[in-house]
Amino acid sequence: MFKKSTTFGTTKIAQNGIIMKPKYEITSDILSLLAEISHKLGMIEGAQLSKPPVSLRRESRIKTISSTLQIEGNTMTLEQVTDYIDGKRVLAPAKDLMELRNAIEVYDRFGSYNPFSVKSLCEAHKRLMNGLLPDAGRLRSGNVGIAKGDEIAFVAPPAGGEKTYRVPQVGRALTGRTKVSKHWKNKSKR
Repeated sequence: MFKKSTTFGTTKIAQNGIIMKPKYEITSDILSLLAEISHKLGMIEGAQLSKPPVSLRRESRIKTISSTLQIEGNTMTLEQVTDYIDGKRVLAPAKDLMELRNAIEVYDRFGSYNPFSVKSLCEAHKRLMNGLLPDAGRLRSGNVGIAKGDEIAFVAPPAGGEKTYRVPQVGRALTGRTKVSKHWKNKSKR
């Protein structure tokens, strides 16, 4: 620990019985900045204390994974997803269980992905679609769409030479770093 005696113009710090005289002068500006830094550190520490309880984070994670699966047509219920994560046996179609295992793996690695990197996106896609798609982890080379019943609800922009530059652009737009250009919006409406 430091034992400190301060006077403006001269500062002496006793550490391990050695008295040092720093090559700087503690001014009122330095003290003001030190007080501001201490205040900000206190705010940061206080914010970390208000983390939600582990049970809420766990519940949120389970709901997020379950919702993601349901969007893609997975038939597993929230209770089944919870039971699986708790290590219990779950009866479900093999494809649904594979999707669940893959989703858990991707969510566990979520912080390691870079939303602005095509390579990182492809890595996440490869893990998410492992055992489900033969070309998992690669940008598509053909056209795709989404059907609702007998009708086509959405047709994705055609695959082609521009597809790689769109991925980082959309990633930045989704994270608020930039807006999607009119060029992208117009092409996606075709």
